[in-house]
Amino acid sequence: MPLLDPSNFSSQSFWLLVFFAIQYVIIARFVNPSFQKLFATRKEYIEKQIEIADQFTKEAEMLKEEYEKSLEEAKRQNIEKMNLLIEKIKQDSANKLEHLEHELQMEHERSEKRIHNFIENSSEELNEIAIDTAINVISKISGKKPEKAELTKYLN
Repeated sequence: MPLLDPSNFSSQSFWLLVFFAIQYVIIARFVNPSFQKLFATRKEYIEKQIEIADQFTKEAEMLKEEYEKSLEEAKRQNIEKMNLLIEKIKQDSANKLEHLEHELQMEHERSEKRIHNFIENSSEELNEIAIDTAINVISKISGKKPEKAELTKYLN
């Protein structure tokens, strides 16, 4: 076998060194710079993407803070509105209660006047009925009819 023949080792070693040297020069001059450029471009792209992600993270945090502030402000305004509404309802209730009490007092006074008028009218009617009954009783008992004015004088 000629590959393992020691007399061919020197020529094989020479051509091995020549091809390795040529391959090294090709790789060092042409392939490696394009790989270096590719790696540099990739690194720049990744760094830009990281910067963009950091910016978005900061913007998201700022938006979250703004959201929380606006939420707190909305809660505070809602509480203020509820307190105002509660106060207004209390005031309206107090006004309506006062109005109802006033109406009730007025109705009470009207009722008392009606009762007083009824008592006065009933008293007069009762006197009339008593006089008429007395006239009927006296006329049936005695047989003569007394005068109304005379009986009115005695009953009053």
